Amino acid sequence: MDEMKLVIHHGGSWVGNCYEGGMTKWVNVPRCVSYDGLVKLVENVVKVDVARYNLQFWSLAFTISGTARPRIENDNDVSCMMNVDKLLPEVFISISVKETTYCVQDDNLCHLPTSQPVYDPSVCNNKTIDDEENNQWPDTDNSDDRSIPNIDKGSHNDADWHDGVGCGSGSV
Repeated sequence: MDEMKLVIHHGGSWVGNCYEGGMTKWVNVPRCVSYDGLVKLVENVVKVDVARYNLQFWSLAFTISGTARPRIENDNDVSCMMNVDKLLPEVFISISVKETTYCVQDDNLCHLPTSQPVYDPSVCNNKTIDDEENNQWPDTDNSDDRSIPNIDKGSHNDADWHDGVGCGSGSV
């Protein structure tokens, strides 16, 4: 089976096209991983219950016109992310609590699940997922944050952005 490394960023937040804070992990995954396989992998790595939380996946793509932030929503998106040449693919995870909205339909009370992005302290205090390796507390130390080179200039230098250094990158 053809495997490759995948960098997973979670517990942070987006500031423009930069993902700040949180934790970064890398794992070996099959190059042909499906969207459902990616969800299960992230569920195990991040230690989050997808029955209680919504997961949204994003990646970064370096294009001729600049940096794009495509959302990963299906098998085709995962395949495109995994087939990028020369760079380790990265997936950025946004986690939100699934909440219930109450409504009245035909004089009956019904429950509609909704997605409300929130910072949930219960995630941080749950000892099943709160350990040094998977801490969900916000990262206030910005010394390891990186910006995407030339994002606001509309131009790029191949040496700046093909070296793998960017937001959330483990490279220094």
